[in-house]
Amino acid sequence: MSGPKLWKLLSQALGEKVSKTNFQAALERYRHLLNTEIANTFPSEAPTVDEAVEAIEVADLSPATTILPPSELLPQQLLVNSPVNQFIHPSVHPSTPNSLQDLGEAPDISLFYGQTEALATLEQWTVREHCRLIALFGMGGSGKTSLAIKATEILHGQFERTIWRSLRDAPVPEDIVFNWLVFLSDGQEASLPTTLDTAISHLIGYLRSSRCLLILDNVESVLLSGSNSGEYRKGYEGYSTLFTRLAEIAHQSCLILTSREKPKEVGWFEGKLLDLLGNRE
Repeated sequence: MSGPKLWKLLSQALGEKVSKTNFQAALERYRHLLNTEIANTFPSEAPTVDEAVEAIEVADLSPATTILPPSELLPQQLLVNSPVNQFIHPSVHPSTPNSLQDLGEAPDISLFYGQTEALATLEQWTVREHCRLIALFGMGGSGKTSLAIKATEILHGQFERTIWRSLRDAPVPEDIVFNWLVFLSDGQEASLPTTLDTAISHLIGYLRSSRCLLILDNVESVLLSGSNSGEYRKGYEGYSTLFTRLAEIAHQSCLILTSREKPKEVGWFEGKLLDLLGNRE
């Protein structure tokens, strides 16, 4: 096998760009990620790292896998985390007739109009590219919230569960994750996890077994105001853990964030960023 083909296969399997100069570091990061996720998911009788790598590589290289190169990406988007690696389904999901929605206190958007291109981009990323993390970024009044809510209508049949929540009042991450768990488990969670890490592991289990759309509005409310660093306010650092794990770990669901400021995690991964001001980064 030629070098370019090998690096391409490794890049698809590991979820990041791999080359001759960084492949050892990429493998170490992947092994560390696997060890962390295996420990969280299988507290006993855990498979070995080699077994997990083999299972994921088989899934990654299956014919159903669709990974678009940067040259085929749509306009107004920034490549920042690769599509789903392990839990990839056919390129378009069939409609889900019994999908459930909990939109909380989402505002009424009955007068919504325009944003046709942005909605088409969101549909492309969620339905065809299976992105795990998408960020809608723009100034106040640029239509981020309305766009996210409209997306729940358009994508309703593509997801089994849809949850919209606002961070305007700055709830701690534990409250958000526990709230998600109650809805996704149909209230069957006998006792909620005692730590955020454990709760996120439970959440990922649901995001793997069902195709879910999670939307968090007003993420800037938990970021340090005016710093433009993407850092979190004291006591809200758990959101960094939440966003990082949902972006890194394979599942079949999608998290959409809206924010006036860009969380630092968006710059770490190859996710998707839609700048509603039309800026290219």
